[in-house]
Amino acid sequence: MAKILICDDNPQDRENMAFAIYKIGSTCKLVSTPADAYKELQTSRYDVVMIDIQNLVTPGSYHKGDAYDSAL
Repeated sequence: MAKILICDDNPQDRENMAFAIYKIGSTCKLVSTPADAYKELQTSRYDVVMIDIQNLVTPGSYHKGDAYDSAL
């Protein structure tokens, strides 16, 4: 059974992926920003990390001082 981290800014997409993952017998953790994914990876180990590459919070498009900025 794989442990999977899902990072997507769209809540419906996160839920759809979680449903499919649970259906195949794996477990997952859902986060909404790359900063949250980064923080989660500092404390937990995952077999697979799925990240939405078109996430709204990405380097170059964030505001200084945002959670993403402080996670780096």
